[in-house]
Amino acid sequence: MRDLQAIADRVEIEALRGEFTDAALMRDYDRFASLFTQDGAWRIPYANVDLVGREAIRAGIERAQDLVWDYFVQTTHPGTIELERDAAVGRAYIQEFGQMRDGSSRLHCRAWFPHNDTESKERTEMNASLTHTPQDSRQLAGTRWRLDPSASSAEFRVPNLWGLASVEGRFQRLDGRLEVDGDQHWQMELTLDADSLDTGNRRRDRHLRSAAFFDVEHHTRVRFRSSKVSDHGDGRLRVEGELEAAGERDRLQVDVTVRHADGGLELEAAATVDQRQLGMTWSPLGVVGTPTALSVRARLRRER
Repeated sequence: MRDLQAIADRVEIEALRGEFTDAALMRDYDRFASLFTQDGAWRIPYANVDLVGREAIRAGIERAQDLVWDYFVQTTHPGTIELERDAAVGRAYIQEFGQMRDGSSRLHCRAWFPHNDTESKERTEMNASLTHTPQDSRQLAGTRWRLDPSASSAEFRVPNLWGLASVEGRFQRLDGRLEVDGDQHWQMELTLDADSLDTGNRRRDRHLRSAAFFDVEHHTRVRFRSSKVSDHGDGRLRVEGELEAAGERDRLQVDVTVRHADGGLELEAAATVDQRQLGMTWSPLGVVGTPTALSVRARLRRER
């Protein structure tokens, strides 16, 4: 009987995945929200979405689809399901392709987790490094690594239009290093060429390079240097340091994951920063929001 119940539970969870995608595609906001419990949460970290409760989730999905997306197509592929008594943890992989209201196109890949029968979560996890091995910091003692610019990226996302949309961009030129001494003390540094920022809109890029934002004429680099690195195991690090941009400095905490891949290291880093602390206060009528989300994906090659 217990095996039959487990089968029934798995079938019901698979149906929930299908309902999730169908409700989103049909713009059935009431049905979408009903898939969450009253205190359920819908989180998409890379898009700064953190909604709790059915009412907030319904309002959020309606705003996103009606004001941000012109149209989109979503597909969901089954992942794993783990049952433990009256709780379940699952994973599904989602791809979305569509056109935004501003005319640009987007392809999103992420993983979706229904968790513990009480909430649904989304977080960005769809990338090749899912199959790579978390790096044990003890194996890195006494090594030095250099960032490979051709296989690395640094991106940012800024809330815009009072949070109804966002501006995405990237830095085309970047450099960095990682060093771990014999006592397993980490040192990290990332340098971005401020003039290489690109949001896909030349007029906006010129404004971002001006004195109102990065002031690239006088400050050509954006730089982060670590001051403290805490190793949380399984390749997970909490990095504290200083971010320097536009001639200003601000403290920054960064969540970092390091994995071994193909003889090198793959590093993923995420942080948020209040750009106003760096003197970037231009925001007529409060149209530009905070915080700015930063993400880095880097491939590192060993130097010694």
